[in-house]
Amino acid sequence: MGIALVCACSCGTKKEAPEQTELQLVQAPARPVIGSEPVYELPRAVIYKMNGDYADRVAIQVDAQGNVVSYPAPRDVRGMEPVALKDGWYLSRQGIGPKSVLTRWTFAEYGALNTVPTLAELKSAILPEAKITEIKTLPMSQSEALENPHSIVLPTE
Repeated sequence: MGIALVCACSCGTKKEAPEQTELQLVQAPARPVIGSEPVYELPRAVIYKMNGDYADRVAIQVDAQGNVVSYPAPRDVRGMEPVALKDGWYLSRQGIGPKSVLTRWTFAEYGALNTVPTLAELKSAILPEAKITEIKTLPMSQSEALENPHSIVLPTE
């Protein structure tokens, strides 16, 4: 349990008014600790399936109304193609999630763009027929999964 010390000072402009200092103890968010070091958890690896051959397509994030809320810069997708596993599963390197949709751009095409597409361009590039049909979070970090992707235990149908 960590405690943060907050000091709020207020100084009067009159000479006769004394300086006031108020100390407050504020509870800081708890982090798991091993020994004396805080534990930081790495993001978990994600595997997913699609309803077709869209593994080479860049994903973006949309909200419930279909508005684009998150997307990569073109330089950020280089080398981020998913890793093909068995039975139509892919290991995400891009950050696939429940609000991910696939675009018409391949990783090579998007990575070669000189500028980030506008929100209108991103929205019009969404492939409505391309669906991510299943998403599973693995009990390992993405780096652990990438080290040995063939050791990943896939869900059974």
